[in-house]
Amino acid sequence: MTQPAFVGSVRSGAGTDESLVLTLSESLAAAGHVSRHDMSDLTVVLFGDLADRTSLARRLGCAEDSLPYGAALASLLVEAHDLAWLPESSGDFALVAWNRRTGTLVLARNHAGTRPLFYGETPGALHFGSDISPVLASMGQGSASPFLPAVAAYLIGNAAPPGTTLAAGVRSVPAGHLLSWHDGTARLVCHWDPSHLPHSPVRSVDEAAAELRALIKVSVAESLPPGGAVGTHLTGGIDSAIVAADLLMACEATGRATPLAFAWHPDTSRESDAIDVRLINAMGTHLSMSVQWSSADDSALWAALARNPLEQPTTSTLLHEVEVQTSASARGVATLFSGWGGDEFVSYNGRHLRGRTLRARAGHLRRLIAPADPQRNDAGQLRGYASAVVRRHSVPSIMETLPTLRTARATQLCYLGSGHLSERTDSWSSAGSAFGVQYAYPLLDRRLLEWALALPDSMVGAGRHLMREALSDVIPDEVRLNTDKSDASRDTSRAVDAVRARGLELTLNPALAPLVDLSRFTTQLLSDKPVVQPGKFMAAARLLYQPGGTPLGELVRLP
Repeated sequence: MTQPAFVGSVRSGAGTDESLVLTLSESLAAAGHVSRHDMSDLTVVLFGDLADRTSLARRLGCAEDSLPYGAALASLLVEAHDLAWLPESSGDFALVAWNRRTGTLVLARNHAGTRPLFYGETPGALHFGSDISPVLASMGQGSASPFLPAVAAYLIGNAAPPGTTLAAGVRSVPAGHLLSWHDGTARLVCHWDPSHLPHSPVRSVDEAAAELRALIKVSVAESLPPGGAVGTHLTGGIDSAIVAADLLMACEATGRATPLAFAWHPDTSRESDAIDVRLINAMGTHLSMSVQWSSADDSALWAALARNPLEQPTTSTLLHEVEVQTSASARGVATLFSGWGGDEFVSYNGRHLRGRTLRARAGHLRRLIAPADPQRNDAGQLRGYASAVVRRHSVPSIMETLPTLRTARATQLCYLGSGHLSERTDSWSSAGSAFGVQYAYPLLDRRLLEWALALPDSMVGAGRHLMREALSDVIPDEVRLNTDKSDASRDTSRAVDAVRARGLELTLNPALAPLVDLSRFTTQLLSDKPVVQPGKFMAAARLLYQPGGTPLGELVRLP
């Protein structure tokens, strides 16, 4: 079973010490990733930490340098202001607050959902934790049963419907929401709703870029944990580049060691002339950072594939990220900085403008007039490798509305509401817990998201121009102005090739085999032609694969 950051349960009835059962990971607590604080009537757990300490000190009426960290700080806020401070909070965190006097438990997730928070109910009790399998165990379930609408979404490449997981009976607190539970009754409330933010005034590109530059610098600096070694992703893109540059400046300003940089690309590609490798090397040289390249062997890949998506959040990116986590842990790095979320908000590329093309309009018209076929997408392609029984439970995803949206804000709110962001952050946090590694996502800071959402649509165009302008004095133009991603060296077929190499000896979880169209999966596995829809093929492989399970050849009939 996964070692979670925390797992617990509460029972109905009068709030007493015996009503709450709570366990924290000793290793993650030692690294400062999770903390607990007890007061007379209050127990608080904070997974992650709170940022914008200046505003918090002002709210509490004390000096900033007197503020504690983690759950001790959250306890002061809850005691003084209950939960009124949550809508204006910043940082990567999930909060648990148990009031013994009232017998009320609150589970709250930050605005972008960058720390996982799951829960499930049994008669008279609520079970909660930072991972799915420990919640299931707390509920007395030895294994997960599939929640078919979420499985259907997973197998076609979408996030689970908001608030759900692939495990029946286990739910996720959505980003920007809190769950209040008292005496057997749960109530889910949105605590951060940016949909009604007023638009900021139209101003020059230079003014907007200067605002953006200042906000990013503050967000990265405030995301720096009080202690421990830190690292950062380098991808060759501008989001990871600015996070790395500002992290280096923050470390230098506080006397910390130079961060290590981590790339998904295998060590064998470090001398490649491919564009992305060249840009990673350019940033590493510019910042005098040592770049840690991934191993070329497949051990981490198979470790990621071995995760059961019903019991452990899992995405395609873990096939690369587990190698980074392994490398970071071996080098004593406990916190990794990521530029994830930048492309959706502060460096948004105007993808809503694509909805105005003739091709996009034709696709929208086709969706309106064509009969619904749950097996096929708009292009007539088969929708992944789901079995017929799973396809019947497929429900529309919010993400499918993206081509019809006409404003930047509508598109960005879709990303927030769909679970798109937290699908990745949940999986990285869950897998990282085994290595004592967690993440900081400074480009998903609440203040940055509100800045991006408030931009007038007339200032949001194609090309990520505001971000590129904001970085004009920070990163090399070779990186800042690059728009060519046509020659990526990272081998996206490596995972497919590794799975295909096992052929009919690929071992599966027989209990999950009925969820996948095994005939189609096997045909693609054994074919000598390129795999159809490789991303969806790998989603099926992640769902099916089980070390020591039943060989595929024993489960299928070949012609």
